[in-house]
Amino acid sequence: KLKNISFSGLPNLRELSLSWTNITDISSLSSLTKLEALWLVGCKNIKKEDVEALRKQLPNCHIYF
Repeated sequence: KLKNISFSGLPNLRELSLSWTNITDISSLSSLTKLEALWLVGCKNIKKEDVEALRKQLPNCHIYF
């Protein structure tokens, strides 16, 4: 099960899909400043307020939740 993951080694990542995973902590995604699209569809373990916080940290990224 995918619960927590670090993307610190991928600073140029532009698109990422974590849909339908068991990820619980999305705080490490804030380091992906070039991210343009993020899919979190079906991720039931992520809190809505965490998604909203990430939207503020990554204003140029479209987050599908």
